[in-house]
This record gives sequence, structure tokens and C-alpha cells, in this order.
Amino acid sequence: MFFNVSGHEVKVEVEKKKVFLSKHSERKLKKFKIHFQVYNPLKIPKTVTSIDDKKKWNVIDSYRYYTEGNPVVRYIFEIEEIEELNIRVLHLGELQIKPDYYQEEIDESADILLIKAGLILDNQQWEYLSDLYKKGPVTIKREGISLKPKKMIFNRLIWSQKSNNEIKCALSLVEDKVNHYRQMLGSKVEIENLKKVASFNQGSIAALIEILTEKKILNDQDLEKINKMQKTLPDDLQYIQVEDLDDFLKKYKI
Repeated sequence: MFFNVSGHEVKVEVEKKKVFLSKHSERKLKKFKIHFQVYNPLKIPKTVTSIDDKKKWNVIDSYRYYTEGNPVVRYIFEIEEIEELNIRVLHLGELQIKPDYYQEEIDESADILLIKAGLILDNQQWEYLSDLYKKGPVTIKREGISLKPKKMIFNRLIWSQKSNNEIKCALSLVEDKVNHYRQMLGSKVEIENLKKVASFNQGSIAALIEILTEKKILNDQDLEKINKMQKTLPDDLQYIQVEDLDDFLKKYKI
């Protein structure tokens, strides 16, 4: 068996083979303990590649031993197969869509699935997704990775209107074990606080208008103009809308 190790093609001897289940897909992956030798020391890489099947492997641990005066250096690597995560379709409730971009990871501290995805939606799809966002937890499937349903919570949703019938959004989801999750769900808290501030400001303006009216500083015509200008509090989706999503993500690197 041959591996590419730090740019060197080396023949390895496999001492131990183990199988473990992926936390992403529950597929069987391999874990090897390999031996090989080279002339002169190598820089220990984070990953290696098996030549025959082009698979990538994480280097979990490494050891080396050599004899003084002998240029041959022997290495022992413990390596773990890296799973390729190629999503074909993301299922969000009844909505099925190919993400514009997709990333998922496992928070090892809590054994929780975290997802970030970019979606381009038409108005009907956006209406459905925004309704899911308002209602709370959503059942998802990751076609191409795992069709096992996962209950997820919206951690963040940011969107912008690209055209009359095209909405671009970036979302992050957290597996619904949130009571055990170490981070606060950011956007929901932000929205609630913004709503409180907006409500307070609107109340202050209403009180000011009332005082000015009582003192006859404002007449009926002034009040009519002000009433036309006053708007109701925006809904949750307006708090998370940005002018251009691509520019926003580049600027804030969310």
C-alpha cells in the first residue's frame, strides 16, 4: 500500500486496522496504524493521501525512530479516514433544494451537528422557509450524506432580495440538543432585544407627540402627516434582512 506523505510517495506496512462509524453519515470508516521508512526526517503532516484510492487521512498520532549515523528514519503513523461530505439535496421540512454552498461539522464537546448553508430561493420557497424559521425546530435530511431525519434549530438566518423572484439567504442550524449546547443562539436573542428597543422608541415618540399636541405646538395637519409616517414594528424577518448578502458575509465573515 502506498501513501503520499509530505510530497513523498512511500510504501507502508499496515499493522492495525480498525473500523469506526462516521458521526456525520454513520458510514463505516477506517483507522490504520502504518509503518514506513524514508531517508532523512520528514515534516509531520496533518493529512496523508492513499495513492490507490486517493482517499485522505488525518494523522492522529506519529512516532519516529532512527539509529545514529544511519540516514534511514522509520515512522509510525496512526491515521483516520476523512469522509467526503457531498450533499446533493438539503431537505428542510418539505422544502428540497441544492445548497449554493454547504458546510457541516460535529461539535465534539456536545456531540451536536452544526450546519451552515447558502440558499437561493424563489418567492414561494422563501415564504415556506421563513414560516419554518418563525415556527421553530425543523426536521432536516442531508441527501448525499444521510437521509436519517435530524431535528434542528435555526441559530441564524440572514437574507437579501436579489430580484423580484429571487432571495438569497445564509442560515446556520444547530441540532436540537440546545440545552446541552455551550453557545447562546445568537440571532433569536438579538431580534428580541431589537424589538424591545424599537418598541421603547416608538412609545417615547408617541408620548412626545402627545405632549406637543397638548401644548398646541402640533396642529391637526401636523398630526396627520406624522401618523402617515409612523410605521408598525417590523416583523422578525425584517430584522435579519441585509441589502446585499454577499457583501455582508464578506465584511463580517459569519
